[in-house]
Amino acid sequence: GRLNGTYTGETVLHIAIVNRDTEMAKWLLERGAKIDSVANGDFFYPSIIRRPRFQTLGNPVPWMWRMLAVIQQRELQREPVMRVWRNEDSAFSGESSTHHHLCYFGEVPLSFAASMGCIDICDMLKKRASNEDSEGESYNAKFLNYQDSFGNSAMHMAVFHRRKEVFDWLMKNDGKDSLEELNQDGLTPFTLAARLGHIDIWRHILQTSMTETVWKFGNVSRTKIDLRQLDTYRMEGGKTMLHKLKTWRSAFEVIVQHEVSEFYNEPLFKELLSEKWRRFGRRMHLARTVGPWSAFVCLYVLHVILRTGRIRHYHSLSISQPGSPRGVPDPDFAGVRDTGDFRGVALGTFEWLVEVSTYSLCGIILHQAWVRRRLRPRDVDPDQDAWTWSRMTVQKIGTLVYKNLPTILRLVISGVLLFAALPARCHSLLGTELDFLAIAMVVVWSLFLHTLMPFRTIGIPVIMLYRLFVHDVLFYLAVFTTLCIAFALSLLLLFQRSASEDDLYTSAGMRLDLSFAANMIELVFVSFGEVQMINFTRQSFNEGLALTLSISWTFLSVVLLANMLTARMSETWTSNEAASDKIWVFPFASEVLRYEAMLSPELKILHRSGQGGENFEIEDSKQEPHYWYKESINDEVAPTPQHQSQDDDEGVAGPRAGGPGGIGA
Repeated sequence: GRLNGTYTGETVLHIAIVNRDTEMAKWLLERGAKIDSVANGDFFYPSIIRRPRFQTLGNPVPWMWRMLAVIQQRELQREPVMRVWRNEDSAFSGESSTHHHLCYFGEVPLSFAASMGCIDICDMLKKRASNEDSEGESYNAKFLNYQDSFGNSAMHMAVFHRRKEVFDWLMKNDGKDSLEELNQDGLTPFTLAARLGHIDIWRHILQTSMTETVWKFGNVSRTKIDLRQLDTYRMEGGKTMLHKLKTWRSAFEVIVQHEVSEFYNEPLFKELLSEKWRRFGRRMHLARTVGPWSAFVCLYVLHVILRTGRIRHYHSLSISQPGSPRGVPDPDFAGVRDTGDFRGVALGTFEWLVEVSTYSLCGIILHQAWVRRRLRPRDVDPDQDAWTWSRMTVQKIGTLVYKNLPTILRLVISGVLLFAALPARCHSLLGTELDFLAIAMVVVWSLFLHTLMPFRTIGIPVIMLYRLFVHDVLFYLAVFTTLCIAFALSLLLLFQRSASEDDLYTSAGMRLDLSFAANMIELVFVSFGEVQMINFTRQSFNEGLALTLSISWTFLSVVLLANMLTARMSETWTSNEAASDKIWVFPFASEVLRYEAMLSPELKILHRSGQGGENFEIEDSKQEPHYWYKESINDEVAPTPQHQSQDDDEGVAGPRAGGPGGIGA
């Protein structure tokens, strides 16, 4: 929808600034051009508009949105409901455009000058504003820290357009307050740089505004980095107002939640992540995920071993007692053998306890599936650039499925065991019970493998296998199934009016002239080299055409499609191997943040990243900032020993990693 006119609010001063015409801007300012005129036409806005759907406190969120927020596991105060649509009149509104804000300059002349990097014009505007103090407003609030309709100040615009020199100018000219101002997305200029992936200006802000030299001796120096906007910990007290704002997120959270690939190899990000993993993440993962799931796997395997022994016992009885082909009734649910001796009763009781424990734990697994869901808007669309589901790419959908793979696998396990295997057990359908126990066994071990994802040696191959399946195997299956249906229907037609119908029976007992499914199954086995169709084609009324189709299918499935799958998988594996750290680091970091959110307030203080200042006292930990200390030698920054990465199998890999790619790339 339209917000305003196409060029609403544009003045000659705006045009002069965009053209970097310093003389014209000076001439206009000397003759009274307004410095607070707002260019808010749709042309100057981003091509994708995001606005809070419910903007005022007096406008309560409807119950449907509150219910959706519960399902999404989303706190509305921190993540308000946004309405997203495309601005058709934007300078970059094309379907394929990735430049969503290149003509968005922040509405007012100062923001325009900041966007264009015109320091001389910024000086002129400042001089003019210092002579005006209308309506009793302070100079900073009226001019330097003015926020447009998206909440962006001139400093935000300098970050948008990577103007380091403008950022420095603002910091020197009383614009420091803008460093902690939030826009409508809850981003400061520093976290905005992280969100956009502008790593150059992000580092510039970090080095010039958040880094302080502790000491220097010759070519060796020690610096400390303020973690207030970088780390996830929220301080109490009045040291910073940011941590009191619900919508604020640290740069670390922004990078992980939006999977900003430009930062995957940033040393400071990796060092922070490694420290969180060492301090609490590894211990919590082993205690809360790997340990309990390993215990369940052992319990389930034990249950299957005991249960198959029991079923073999009943199967031996079925030889002498004719009954259903799926097995004979099992009258004793507890599985206690009526042997009369203590050993038999004890063994039966043990079987019963194992079985009851296995099915009882499925309820806990079902609860874990609900807790571990990831359905927030940023999980669905990390880039937040899709205004309709039609803009969701296959890669984004595949990434969403992977993020919820633990939930999906847990739902399958609990569903198969509780709602399929257990009812079959109660009704003594032994064959059906075995079918579902077999399905659950595969899924249980698959989830066990996924629980080891945070360990790099295992996690990277697991993610790469998933990408191979999503990108290549599913594509192959789609092509294979389409062609198989076509050939199966063709052969079904050619097997009609056969002279010897008895010769058309397959090994499964189905006739090729009566069953489309029989032809499908036979063609699948042909592609695996298990069946030869030549004996069947001789029974066709048109043996030559049937033989031609059979040979064509064999060539297509065995030669062309198989080699196509091999080539695609090889290409995917090679590209993913070059980007191994990038495709692994964000799922790993998300898991670390999940464990951090589970910490109690006391443990959050205990495991807080970094170290206190020089006069830091442990009782001041809630209110005092922490710092990240580094030593520099010959301008090469190296982490202190206590911050160095440990084994590559645990935590983040060293700085040698690199390459393009990503789970959602």
